[in-house]
Amino acid sequence: MNNQHLLVAATKKEFAFPFESGEYKSKLVQSLYNVTPDFTLLFTGVGQFNTIKNLLHYIHTYGKPLDLINIGVAGSFNPIHKLGSICKVITDTSANQIVERNNKILTWQEAGIPEAENNTFTPQAPAWSMGLNLAEVIGITSDTITDDQLKIQKLRNHFNADTESMEGAAVFYIAEKMDLPALQIRTISNMVGENDKNNWKLDEAIEVLAKFVTEKIINK
Repeated sequence: MNNQHLLVAATKKEFAFPFESGEYKSKLVQSLYNVTPDFTLLFTGVGQFNTIKNLLHYIHTYGKPLDLINIGVAGSFNPIHKLGSICKVITDTSANQIVERNNKILTWQEAGIPEAENNTFTPQAPAWSMGLNLAEVIGITSDTITDDQLKIQKLRNHFNADTESMEGAAVFYIAEKMDLPALQIRTISNMVGENDKNNWKLDEAIEVLAKFVTEKIINK
């Protein structure tokens, strides 16, 4: 165990924090920064595999942190969650572990695949985060990018999902396996399946995220 809160983001573009303090390099960790005496920032790379690989390498090298704080942008299934808005994902599912059969989506467990583990994760939130006034949402995580509106609707309906990211469930998986509190904060950059990036608000979402995390978490 170390005495750091670990911020976890996919890429430097996704969290525009002015990290200028000591940078650490190791063989597998893509980028690791000291942000303050209490917060370390790890960029894992995109997707569930990179996230799990680099989080495990961090923990093996430095010990378990106090908690995991996953930050980034997300797509929205639900128009209630407007572009540029911020939310807290409380439950996340790895939505690549599915079977498509008879025009329906089933999880591996539902499909009866032998020894299939649960792929929905709801880790305990850090006690200090209880005061954060954020909308609570259900997320799914996928390494697949699709504009197939029928599949998008089936995913939303089956998992009752509000948001989609490419790393969230992987962070929650490590949190549960390692018995670590975890928090996932996302800002909405686009509607899921929207190909025209002129309709995205990526820059605005990144700016909202950086402001919130800096003011309400790092410098609280």
